[in-house]
Amino acid sequence: MRPPMDSVQRANEEVVPAWLVFPRWKRESDLDFTEVPRGEAFMALASNAFNYDLLGQDGFTTAGQLISSVRCFRMTYSNLAEAVQFLDRLT
Repeated sequence: MRPPMDSVQRANEEVVPAWLVFPRWKRESDLDFTEVPRGEAFMALASNAFNYDLLGQDGFTTAGQLISSVRCFRMTYSNLAEAVQFLDRLT
């Protein structure tokens, strides 16, 4: 599959993250978007990063910088299209 040409042309464009979202699919659930405390978000990020342990201090520092610079959320959903539409509206 080829990426859209717009994506290829913008490959070197830098962006600043605004949020960190921990998605969770749950059958027949309503969409729930809840802010997560930074400490909890840090632990969730560390446990979900496949190379966090390998990076040692660099991984810890990078994760901490990310967590301190964004708002963190947990999103539970059952309908992916609805979840994507919700996130699109937030941007």
